[in-house]
Amino acid sequence: MLPESDGDPLARHSLTASEIKALLAAERTGEPFLVFRDQDAGLQLVPTGPTGQTRTLGRRPETDIPISWDSEVSGLHAELQGAGGEWMIVDDGLSTNGTFVNGERVNGRRRLQDGDRIRVGR
Repeated sequence: MLPESDGDPLARHSLTASEIKALLAAERTGEPFLVFRDQDAGLQLVPTGPTGQTRTLGRRPETDIPISWDSEVSGLHAELQGAGGEWMIVDDGLSTNGTFVNGERVNGRRRLQDGDRIRVGR
């Protein structure tokens, strides 16, 4: 992660021109997606897929969205659940260090909105 961005992959002045181009292309699809920086500080854009699915995230390589480089992320950390055209983040005791949306700890499930910032691990 970039220190000047305080861990936010979309922090002001943290994006390169090619990252901005990729982000704009993803936004134009109108489909929900996640953005994070990988272990090499590369910007990753991950479509959530259609609602009606559950996507797992965690340190284990078997998760749908592996975050293997962050030791503060649990093996199975949280789930993204899509239902009725909306997405929720679910952490009902799966993680050791917690899941946060916009700085608030998630206890159970939380409905996500466009622009929400999810933090797991560092």
